[in-house]
Amino acid sequence: MAVPTILFRIGDATNTTSGSWVWQKLLKLRDLAKQFFKREVKNGRETSFWYDLWSTLGCLKDVMGERGCIALGISDKAVFADVLTDETCQHLFFSCNYSRQIRKALAGGILQNAFTTSRNDIVEIISNTSLPPTKKFLIGYTFQATVHALWRERNARRHGEQLQTASVITKFVDKTIRLKLLSVKGLGHKYLEESLIT
Repeated sequence: MAVPTILFRIGDATNTTSGSWVWQKLLKLRDLAKQFFKREVKNGRETSFWYDLWSTLGCLKDVMGERGCIALGISDKAVFADVLTDETCQHLFFSCNYSRQIRKALAGGILQNAFTTSRNDIVEIISNTSLPPTKKFLIGYTFQATVHALWRERNARRHGEQLQTASVITKFVDKTIRLKLLSVKGLGHKYLEESLIT
């Protein structure tokens, strides 16, 4: 396991008294270091679902907190590939007509003829480093925001809340994507600004 990954998986650094002086200083700086440590998913076998910074939502452990593992039913030690091979995830994100309708509405225009419900094809598309930066960002962030919204909807239904229609979820995700793009406008990332007019 790489040292940067270890840094992000250790508990509260402020309570750490063991280890060398250098190690303790590294632990205290890890929150600052996180923003510079990005992980490419690739095949997902070496990317921690919870701790690695693969999602533009941020580190999912930080976003969802300690109960995220319980709420989503995904192990604290899961790698990205584990999540994609889970049959519940396969149905929820790829096979289910409800999620397909949402994904088609959000990503169909970007992917056009390449739109697919095959998990392996989607991972391959997201991992394609030859895509133009604007398209790569839009495809990746649309997928992440959609997965997040579908998990939220799944959990809401499990707890007896009223179900949301596919069109409501689609509008919610579309707004999430637009707000993300607006939040980075003017930061010097031309490809992100181009995404606003795509």
